[in-house]
Amino acid sequence: MIEGSDPNGTSVKIQADVICWLKQNGPVVGLLVIASVLVIQNFVIQSGIGSIRATIQSSPKASATRELLKRAEQSLDQGEREIAQVYFLNAAAKAPEDLDVLSRYAHSVLDREPRDTSEIDRLRSILQMASYQVAPENVSAVLELLAKTSPRESGGHPPEANTSSPSLDSDLASTLAELAKVSPDIWKTRESLDKHVEQLRALVDQIEIEKPDDAALLLKARQEQRLWSAIDQTSRTTEFIDTCLNSLQQLKTGSQLESDEAVALVQAAEQMLVGFWGVDLALLPASLKEKRHSFPMRIREFVDDIAKAKSLPILAKIEVLCTEAETNAPVSGQGDKKYQDRIKWFEGRLENAQLFIVEIKATKELITAQKKLRGVQDLLSVSRREQFNAYQREAIQRCDRAFKKYNEQTVVTEAKAVSYFESEGLDKIDQSLLSPEVSRILSELLGKLFAECGPAKIVELESLMGNPDHKLKLESF
Repeated sequence: MIEGSDPNGTSVKIQADVICWLKQNGPVVGLLVIASVLVIQNFVIQSGIGSIRATIQSSPKASATRELLKRAEQSLDQGEREIAQVYFLNAAAKAPEDLDVLSRYAHSVLDREPRDTSEIDRLRSILQMASYQVAPENVSAVLELLAKTSPRESGGHPPEANTSSPSLDSDLASTLAELAKVSPDIWKTRESLDKHVEQLRALVDQIEIEKPDDAALLLKARQEQRLWSAIDQTSRTTEFIDTCLNSLQQLKTGSQLESDEAVALVQAAEQMLVGFWGVDLALLPASLKEKRHSFPMRIREFVDDIAKAKSLPILAKIEVLCTEAETNAPVSGQGDKKYQDRIKWFEGRLENAQLFIVEIKATKELITAQKKLRGVQDLLSVSRREQFNAYQREAIQRCDRAFKKYNEQTVVTEAKAVSYFESEGLDKIDQSLLSPEVSRILSELLGKLFAECGPAKIVELESLMGNPDHKLKLESF
């Protein structure tokens, strides 16, 4: 972690930023969460989407939902209602068909005194969509919860007329013309954009009341309203994603991208991209369109950064294992020290390293880890080759000694041929482990010795050679 950074302060500030945005955009968030669940579930099934799912493995759905509920309840017990609502919303997004999740979320909102109308609006949106996803036997229970969110049941009041609506010119056409001249870049200021959208809404309402027969004016006003509704929707989605990415940047500055909080933020930003779907790009100002197009790449960069942050500690473990394998491997081939000991050493280190390498998702770090492992694999291959060569040398030495004894004699009887065979333990040589050259040497020697033996003795000797229990094992070298 960078010296002087305050991880707790950073975390609190990030939570405050997200909660502030959720308060200001409660109903929109509720609808976007539900839309995200429906669209993403279908899209994941069909295309396997999920860069972060591929690079950063999540917990199973059921256990993740239970953990979110647990944290929500803990936050409620600590008096942190806003944080609890974030956890409940995440749980409902992960399991919109789970009646227990919906019920606990609903009671956390409805049991609050005084009740928060923005929370109730958000709950109502989620319950409305959930009524189409729960099991048939749970539909009535969801509808009962939904009924409690109505203004009468929830203790709220019908929205009053907006007494602060901007005054409109008596000439409605002139007013519309003036509103149409507004710079598209006002989307950059939330207050100005909200005011403009409200003016358009009020104008359309007034035209419908005062000039319902002026089809041309009404159509033009509705087109202008549709234009700014698209801009408003895209702008709100942009603000939320910006909040997530800015929070991720804070975590990156504090060297905390390996945290679960970073994973949650990048997933939230990626899921909110669904808010752009269905919006006609032709309606958006160039500056907003450009910002919209920048998000996938920015999210991708943070996904890569998170994968790297999570991969670096694992890479360090692999490097330690590989260095240990190379520097502390037992010496073999001298005295009673076997090549098999060295082989087992390398195999053990490689097995441990393989358990770690599957957790590395960052491409560059994965390549580095694979390169380190190849170094140990090369040493293992050398040891296996040396072990094989040692077996060949042993077979050649046995054949050489038997050949010399055979050549020293002018006349070789069956008894002597058998004694050469047994004294050098030729039956213990495993021909399946010999190279073609060494196998030919053994075959030529056996041919000479068997030529001095009768049929019965040949069968006896071949039976000895066919007994696998008598063979020299490669692992003994």
